[in-house]
Amino acid sequence: MLLPWNPARQWRRIARQVGWLFLWRGLPFGISRLLVLAFLLLCVLVYQDVVGTDALVVGVIFFFLAASALQLDRRQFITRLQRLSRSQKDLSHQLTRADLKINEYVEVFESLHDAIMLLDKNLDIVMASRSARSLFPSVLPGVSFSNAVRHPLANAAVEKAVSQERVIQQDYRVSAPVDRELSLQARPFLTKSKVFYILVVIKDRSEELKLSQLRTDFIANASHELKTPLTGLIACLETLEPYVHDFGEDSVERKFFDMARGQANRMHELITDLLSLSHVELQEHRHPEDIIDLKGIIEEVAHHLSDKAERSNIKIYCQLDQALFMRGDERQLHQVFTNLIENAIKYGRDEGSVTVQIAQVQPPRVGMFGISVTDDGIGIARMDVPRLTERFYRVDHARSGTGLGLAIVKHIINRHGGMLTIGSEPGRGSVFTVWFHQVDRLSEAN
Repeated sequence: MLLPWNPARQWRRIARQVGWLFLWRGLPFGISRLLVLAFLLLCVLVYQDVVGTDALVVGVIFFFLAASALQLDRRQFITRLQRLSRSQKDLSHQLTRADLKINEYVEVFESLHDAIMLLDKNLDIVMASRSARSLFPSVLPGVSFSNAVRHPLANAAVEKAVSQERVIQQDYRVSAPVDRELSLQARPFLTKSKVFYILVVIKDRSEELKLSQLRTDFIANASHELKTPLTGLIACLETLEPYVHDFGEDSVERKFFDMARGQANRMHELITDLLSLSHVELQEHRHPEDIIDLKGIIEEVAHHLSDKAERSNIKIYCQLDQALFMRGDERQLHQVFTNLIENAIKYGRDEGSVTVQIAQVQPPRVGMFGISVTDDGIGIARMDVPRLTERFYRVDHARSGTGLGLAIVKHIINRHGGMLTIGSEPGRGSVFTVWFHQVDRLSEAN
């Protein structure tokens, strides 16, 4: 059924189509509407013969070109809005994932046992772990490190790390509210975005040092208490020795006596080494101040062990051409080289040699010199080298020894601020190199 023709309805429909065509509502701007109004005004002017039809044609062409350009700009604008919306959604997802990762890192940061603080370039606290807040109640974000950790050595260490741009280690003690032994490490670094931070890690070593001191005291006291009855037992065995000679070499009495005397001597050697180790540990943190000539000490040790080396058909070559001045304890350094040269004789090959000389390799630190003790014996397996300085560790259990000699050597070298390096290869001998800081005797005297 056909509806009657309604002019008003048709004109509204035509106007709606023309409005969509000419971007009447196409853009969020009023440019399209101004174009339509300008076109209508041009039509009115043509109708009233104010302008000619040529102007109307030019206006129509301009209008369609402008409308097409606006429509294209509208589509580009919408495309850009869609891209911006997608970018905003992606950024939101990335921020959400970043927040989750940051929360995970914060949980890890909070769960660490050591006190950890992150400082900015002004030495203000940015972050602090739960242990840091527990150890120092004043540690809060935004507070200066010097106000939170009020100790001159700690503050000086952090400032030194910033000024020198390197890792600084500092041990110090606090007495309030309780006595604590703390170890601070300040590590400056730059992030990828060139932001400067300082990571401060403070370890509470109080319990560790107490246990170490307790162990040292126990070994020292036990060894001291065992030394007296053992000395009496050895004296009794020496008293009985003339009567044992009346028995034959293969008698049971002679075998038991030799076994008892051998074990007593071994125990006496063990107790002596334990007492020596305890004494060295007590002095390890007190650096010696006396200036000594290490060359004279080594030559004395080599001369003292020459008879023992001859009995093993081994020659000792001491190749030191100049004086070697350093700060050290003469008695302890005598013990170091006695132990090293005795080990070289013990594990050297028959008719071999032991050479003591200046190390020919690059020193581990500037201003250090090395003394190497080289033998041409059986050598040491690579897997055993890192464990040689452990207490009671012996490569060959069939040989005599307490396993404490190199442990004593290590502690003495640590006390002197030196280092011990070991190189060995099975069948080609071993090289033990001791590194010390050399001093100029004349400048030190002035």
